[in-house]
Amino acid sequence: MKILFNNRITGWIFGLIFVATWACSDMNELSDRFLNQGAVVYGAIVDSAATHTGNKKIEMEILVKTQRIDFVRVYWNDYADSSDIQVKNTPGVYSKIIDIPEPSIYLFSLVSFDSYGNKSLPYEVSGTVVGDEFINNLSTRRIVSAASDNLFGDGTLVVNFGDEPTYALYSELLYTDNEGHDVVLRIDDAAAHSISIPSFDKTGGLRCVTYFKADETAIDVFRKESTVPLMVPKLTRKITTGIGLAGFVTSSWLNCGFTDRGSYLELLATNADPYIRTASLPEDIRSLYRVFFNVRYQTDRTITNGEVLFFGNGIGFTPPICAYENTGLDATDDSKWKVFSLDLHDYINVNFGAAGHYFRFDFVNGSENIGTVFYVKEWWLDVWSLEIE
Repeated sequence: MKILFNNRITGWIFGLIFVATWACSDMNELSDRFLNQGAVVYGAIVDSAATHTGNKKIEMEILVKTQRIDFVRVYWNDYADSSDIQVKNTPGVYSKIIDIPEPSIYLFSLVSFDSYGNKSLPYEVSGTVVGDEFINNLSTRRIVSAASDNLFGDGTLVVNFGDEPTYALYSELLYTDNEGHDVVLRIDDAAAHSISIPSFDKTGGLRCVTYFKADETAIDVFRKESTVPLMVPKLTRKITTGIGLAGFVTSSWLNCGFTDRGSYLELLATNADPYIRTASLPEDIRSLYRVFFNVRYQTDRTITNGEVLFFGNGIGFTPPICAYENTGLDATDDSKWKVFSLDLHDYINVNFGAAGHYFRFDFVNGSENIGTVFYVKEWWLDVWSLEIE
């Protein structure tokens, strides 16, 4: 019995030794496989990298602080394409323009190589390449209107802008002045929406140029130019509500002496604030370029302090002062009928000018003018619009 038991123990021991020997042999084979290849030596990696957008190209900029980089290979398209940047073991900042015909957003892998052929782990950076589609979608800053104010004959051109387009750096207006000089007027302010150009010679035309960059660090500046159609104010229609009594309201809006003479009204300043109200506007005049209030009159003295007030939607304003010459009174003499015109440009706005609004006509003011006689034949509005020349 004892002999059999000892034989069993001996067998188990030899079995364990065999298994251990086999296992260790297999483990050594695995490690030996890598040790036999020798130690892996990696090259130094770049310290940083940046890309700058370009037109069918990109600028790669790298910072190297070590003396152990011979060149850097830039890979893109999953390592299918590459370009080398020579460093030659000298620290510094290096850049290279790399041509890439296909516009897209790319992931670049930068692998450094030393003089012994050792390469680094990749340093990754993304970048954008633009092309024809990006350029074709750019357009100059929109010009809402460019109007030469011929009403006053001073040669001033008023240019109204839309918002500055995306990617725009600034815009320029190119024109010729009245002395024949070519002028380039730069507009840097993106918030500017109107500008006046004095001494504008319309025969030379007007061009708008806008410059663009894809982003702040892009290497290419794109230029777009357009010809701006010039507009001039033209008298398009007259708004009137009739001659004589037909043009006025005489009920509760009469604060003066009043006599209906048929073809005209005879007004008498019986107090220091005489006035009469006009009929209501038959149509909207808020969006028009220029509107002039006109009255055909005669009076027996020179008036320097008349006023025209506007009413509608509770607006507030400073009434413009109106002046009338002493024409003498003779309703049958056509030469004595004069026309006074008042430019409403500074007074008509979004708050006034809708159909139904009206004017209060204060033909004179002040106690010293009591007794003034004023004939009114008619009132009307001259409406000017901007049209392309």
